[in-house]
Amino acid sequence: MVKKKKGKGCLIWVGCFIGLFIIYLFVPKERVYKIPNRDLYIRVKVTPISDFGYIYFGKDGTSVFQSKDYLKMHKALDNIIIRMYLKTDNDTIYYISLSKPNEMEQDDFTFIRKKRLDPDILVEDKRIPSLYRCKPEFTTVIELAEFNANISISQDSSIYMKRLWPIEK
Repeated sequence: MVKKKKGKGCLIWVGCFIGLFIIYLFVPKERVYKIPNRDLYIRVKVTPISDFGYIYFGKDGTSVFQSKDYLKMHKALDNIIIRMYLKTDNDTIYYISLSKPNEMEQDDFTFIRKKRLDPDILVEDKRIPSLYRCKPEFTTVIELAEFNANISISQDSSIYMKRLWPIEK
């Protein structure tokens, strides 16, 4: 009688463990970030079992959840590195990525892909060879190194990035 109770208890625990594992595999993980001094919110959404991740853009905290503006990127490479460059008062997002987006939708924002060291965005620093800085008209630089990581941002032409923390939904 005691062995049957232990057996049922073990089966319940194993069932709960398997259920939690399945939920972990299929529930998407998403983070929302507010870009300081901009009317821009970024939502990063990734499903662990999927091969793709999404980067959504919105002008406020609610529109980022209904946004039609997104980049769908392949996440096979753990280190995707997407750098986005924004000018002041402009809804154009210039981005540099190691991989092309699999899908892109543009409604309120315009996405323009640039090459790695594009002279339209970056200029070589005269003081330090092989170091590139963004041009002064690009007031915000956003970097997403991988889908499960946080976003870093620079709001001047320095090479130092500040880590952004997700906001509560």
